Amino acid sequence: TGSVLWQRSFSNPSTGVRPSWVTVDSAGNAIVVGSIVRATGLNPFGRIVLKYDAAGNLLWQEVIQRLGTGTDRVLTDAANNVYVLGNGLSELDNITMKYAPDGTRLWQRTGNGPVSFPSAMALTRSNQLLIAGNILLRGTVAAYDPAGSLIWSKSTAASTVSDIAVGPSGEIVVAGGDY
Repeated sequence: TGSVLWQRSFSNPSTGVRPSWVTVDSAGNAIVVGSIVRATGLNPFGRIVLKYDAAGNLLWQEVIQRLGTGTDRVLTDAANNVYVLGNGLSELDNITMKYAPDGTRLWQRTGNGPVSFPSAMALTRSNQLLIAGNILLRGTVAAYDPAGSLIWSKSTAASTVSDIAVGPSGEIVVAGGDY
């Protein structure tokens, strides 16, 4: 019907918060990610990860200052683990994190390879995490196993990747283009 069931505000002392992505896990919990911005400007300097239950109660949060510049994406797997992808300390960098359902950070990967300017992520049926973006004006897709180890990375014919999906037979579908 479009009725608001609940809404919550989040604030961090002396900063602003800019949410960027939301997903819902199989238990109906909402996971929100976004950037922390300076109160005197709009430049991001950190990130937030928030998990709310279906009634809007905050289950856990992580406020990470000086770790990335935001533009995050978030998704969950069948076990309700949470995956976060975003820019690292610069747009040329990426950060990928996996959280247990209780908010424990299981692993974190940072660096400017194999993907810079991260733009999309998806999970395969075997819970391999696919991340996409570009590096050196080449669209790139990389796969990580459930423990966070890099399995492979591939360049695409396009200079940038905009989105990625996994098809019904496990095929990886990539959308991208050239500048």
